[in-house]
Amino acid sequence: MSSSAGSSGAGALQASGGDERYRVGTLQYTKASLAMLFGWMVWGSICFDLFEHHGGYTIMNLYLQDNFHVSNLTVNILFNVIPMIMGTIMTPIISFKSDRTRTRWGRRIPYILFTAPFLSLFAAAIGYSDDIIQWCVANVPETSLVNPFTVALGVIAFMTIGYTFFNEFVGCVYYYLLPDVMPRAFIGRYQAVARMVSTASGIAVNLWIIPYQLTHMKAIHVGLAILYFVGFSILCLFVKEGEYPPVEDVTKETKFSDKVRLYFRECFYHPIFILFYVSVACTVLTRGLNPAGVFHLHLGEHQGGQVVGPDELQDAPVTSDGSTYRFDDDGFRHGCDPPGRFGGQNCLASATLSL
Repeated sequence: MSSSAGSSGAGALQASGGDERYRVGTLQYTKASLAMLFGWMVWGSICFDLFEHHGGYTIMNLYLQDNFHVSNLTVNILFNVIPMIMGTIMTPIISFKSDRTRTRWGRRIPYILFTAPFLSLFAAAIGYSDDIIQWCVANVPETSLVNPFTVALGVIAFMTIGYTFFNEFVGCVYYYLLPDVMPRAFIGRYQAVARMVSTASGIAVNLWIIPYQLTHMKAIHVGLAILYFVGFSILCLFVKEGEYPPVEDVTKETKFSDKVRLYFRECFYHPIFILFYVSVACTVLTRGLNPAGVFHLHLGEHQGGQVVGPDELQDAPVTSDGSTYRFDDDGFRHGCDPPGRFGGQNCLASATLSL
């Protein structure tokens, strides 16, 4: 494989000599190319964090409850239970398949790149929920078999499911890209830089985006969808994966039951994996029982970051957190060690506890 074959990452060359600290798999970096890789991965982290936290359906529970008094049960099913059940089913499949994907673009980037247009479209469409509700109320007869608002809620549910479906591909695979392209000696430094940048961008979001999420939902969702599509397209263009060893544990003749046994054997063969699973389950449970944690958006939107008093808490709608906690970014994993270990178990724990 030559370095011009599209398999080197951010200026990396095929591994043939050089400092071992700057090598990962078949990729060999220089200080300059490693700095470029840092820049593109940090850029991707910014786009991903903004899109994941503010570009999907995370605002919809409060929007529907504040404006249409939709019940806690309904929003919990739409924006919590259904996405987590989908994650429980999809995450193991995507993780297992991605580990064994071999293409000219790598084993991670195809899942990110080819789902980006669909994910961006569904995210932007969610921003039009208010227009969809108004259209349904104005055009669906009150005498019809289904109430106009129920029709609108069904459309929003469809967009949520579509967003969740395509987002599962990115939510799983994006975290696996880091140990595939970043030299192990620099993963910790990258995560420190990414965390600092994420904190800075979080401050900016709290100041300039969160206060307007309920009032300017369309503009924010469309803007973040464009940012994600453009940002991740650039990331996939400039960050390239190296070569991977041939897949030997799964062939065309491998039965589905054998694949399932292989997946669970990979996920549970070490006690530390089980401890991670239990710790995440406990974390999800404590988050669900934390009565103050569900009002973080109201802090930014109504109080501008000030402490919410008992009166505000009494009037605020009580909903579950709504986000799926994953422990995909496990820095100790490296190289070709199969990374799809924790996603399915964590989603299963989240869905079980939510139900």
